[in-house]
Amino acid sequence: PVAQLVGQTRQLARDGRIDDTAGLEGDRVWLFHGSADPYVQTKVADALEAYYQAFVAQADLARVELAGASHTFPTADVTAGRCDVPEAPFLGNCGLDGARALLAHVYGELAPGAAAREAGLLKFDQRPYAAAAGSAGLAESGWMYVPEACTEGAPNACRLHVVFHGCQQGGSFVGDAFVRRAGYLEVAEANRIVLLFPQVEKSLQPLNAFGCWDWWGYEGEDYATRDGRQVRAVR
Repeated sequence: PVAQLVGQTRQLARDGRIDDTAGLEGDRVWLFHGSADPYVQTKVADALEAYYQAFVAQADLARVELAGASHTFPTADVTAGRCDVPEAPFLGNCGLDGARALLAHVYGELAPGAAAREAGLLKFDQRPYAAAAGSAGLAESGWMYVPEACTEGAPNACRLHVVFHGCQQGGSFVGDAFVRRAGYLEVAEANRIVLLFPQVEKSLQPLNAFGCWDWWGYEGEDYATRDGRQVRAVR
């Protein structure tokens, strides 16, 4: 119900529970959907696109509907799984470098990718952030990637991009496969983009058997506001 959701969003802003929706003006949104996705139907992707059209200019909104693609993150990696099969780690050889496409839409023209540095991929303790926000859903550790041009003492300013994994795509299911193989690291290394890969853990209490980020309220009814526990932890 797009109109209802838009109305709820505007009301949350009026109540001060989220930022003013005017802050979305100029933001660039990249949407991907596989036509053969058995879980997220096309009409859901259509509704999401219509929702964003209420807040951002059409020129800032890009929609990719890939024929034959299933419930997977699209890559150009020929060693990835089949694009039309939804299986772990949900990285599909779809002939589309999804990470590069979305980052280019968000940030503009990008330099060609460069080899990722092993020293740039860092594992960090998420527990202090989870505790400060009262979140029981975060995993003990997450990853970040720091390009060589963004290391201490480097002269160039760098961007920060937060990458949220999908359900059954976090470390408790696929280790670091999504982090390493989705295509983000190579683009980031060549374009001064620091990447944060926060991680959610599968759990029975709260009930989150597939290790999803909280998009339905398992950590509390404020999940979609600035008071959401996972939102606060990531911030």
